[in-house]
This record gives sequence, structure tokens and C-alpha cells, in this order.
Amino acid sequence: MHDDMADAKITDPIARESTRVLFTVTKAPQPSLDPKQLVEWIPNSEYGGHAFGYLGKTRKETFAPFLTNREKHLTDLHEWSPMSHAGADDPPAIILTTKEDKPPVKGEPQKDPAHSAVLGLMLQSVLEPLGVKCEVRHPLDDGRLRAYYRGKAVANRDGSEEELTCCAESADERAWNKPEPGIHEVPGTRKNTLPPPHQRLT
Repeated sequence: MHDDMADAKITDPIARESTRVLFTVTKAPQPSLDPKQLVEWIPNSEYGGHAFGYLGKTRKETFAPFLTNREKHLTDLHEWSPMSHAGADDPPAIILTTKEDKPPVKGEPQKDPAHSAVLGLMLQSVLEPLGVKCEVRHPLDDGRLRAYYRGKAVANRDGSEEELTCCAESADERAWNKPEPGIHEVPGTRKNTLPPPHQRLT
């Protein structure tokens, strides 16, 4: 989301390359490090203090002084919080989380506050008014559980470009089915859920 850092005026070919991407797919990201913002969305937030030099045996111990001294870090919080750089020209974002034990709701404590889908909703609340698509997927959306895994049509070595990110769904954790939404075409078929590595979204 940061503005393009390419510099077309210099000769270094690397520095001239655009830093912008076509889209993002991230697993349980932290769109903001601002402790005040985090506790407004997730009251039991406790992540981030260690990154600003606060020491303690637990995240909770480091978070309390971080929140107290927030004003000292406003410049850095803005620089290192992705959603602070949100703009209408940002690429589409897909956020995946896997640890929900209840539907994510702003203002409610979360099982894993540092990796909750509520953080995805936080980013979504900033991007969508700008006209930027932001999709948040978690195991309990639509009342269904989802398992994401890597797969391919022919079994062979791992790490090849034929690998796909696949999805299975279940309503009861016992019976699972593989949805075929037909969003992206990969070598001749739309029987998949997400794009494989190195393939552009269309």
C-alpha cells in the first residue's frame, strides 16, 4: 500500500523497478501497529510492544507500556502500519485467517488477537470506502469451516509451478466437499479456488 518507491531518475535498474504489486494474498496480517486502534477493535490486543523496545516475559507485559507511551511513537506507527498508506490506487487484497472459534466482531475479545479476522475487517473498513476490493476469509464465514491446502493434478515433487492453493469446506467438521467457484482459469479448467504461484489475477 506504500506509495511507489521506484526512482525513474537514477541509473540503478533495481531502484527503477516499481514496488507496487498487482494484488495481495496474506495470512493473518497486522494492518496496524497502533495500540490504541488495536484495543478499539480487539480489547484483548497485546501485540507490538516488543517491536518498539518494550521488554517483558509476555506480550501482555510489553503491550501495556507501549499503549501508555503511544504518543512517543506516532511517526513510526504511521510509517510501519500498512493501512496508514491506504489509497484509492491500492491493489485488491485477500486476507485469510485460520484460528476463529466464533464469528469475528469488532469490539469483542478474540482467541488469537494478533492473528484474528477482526484485523482483516479493520483493513477492509479502510479500503472499501476508497473503492479497493478487500476480501476477508476465515473458517466460520458463511457458517462453514474451510481448510486451505496445496495440491496439483499430478503427484510429483513439491514446490513446482503446477501447485494450486485448494480449498475444502465443511459444515460439521466431518463431511468435506471441494467447492468449484470457477473464479480463475488454470490450464484449461476453472475447477479451483485461488490462483497458483506466478499467475496474474484477471
